[in-house]
Amino acid sequence: MTDKTRTVLLCLLTTLLVSCTQREFSAPSCRVDVSHHSSLKSPAACLISKNGRILALVHDDKSYSIPARTNKPSESGQCAAHRAVWEDTGLNVKVSAPLGTLPDNTWLYACFMQSGFDGSEETLTLPDWANADLAYMTFVDPFDLDVKQWSKPEQLINIRDGLITSQSIAFDDKQP
Repeated sequence: MTDKTRTVLLCLLTTLLVSCTQREFSAPSCRVDVSHHSSLKSPAACLISKNGRILALVHDDKSYSIPARTNKPSESGQCAAHRAVWEDTGLNVKVSAPLGTLPDNTWLYACFMQSGFDGSEETLTLPDWANADLAYMTFVDPFDLDVKQWSKPEQLINIRDGLITSQSIAFDDKQP
């Protein structure tokens, strides 16, 4: 076998192996509404609302939560909130204004998506890479939930307040 033939075969084999390897999706770039850019560096959560309902994560124990993360050293709170949504739901949101803090000092941000959901969806499938203790996601009215249904009961009042505040933010969620 000549060197040229060996090189061609090696290239073909490499191409075959690389193209057949399952790859994870890379995370999208952090999307922040420039009119509400915040330089806060803190743990953060995203409140995504549609028609008076919020996107909630449902845990295996049937409790609810919203996407939240501790920020990385070089990451703003808004980008930590964006990353939390991507990692938990696979959705690419735009992070807007801070709505306040949760009792553990996690900043709560208004987040918007252009995914075509209207808030009436019952059960939405999570991506394969989502946290293992999550069962699915759904839209819920936080005012219909008992505090015991929330994974961190002390957060529910702040979540309700955040929903009310987020509805007053002027944001065109039709923008890319």
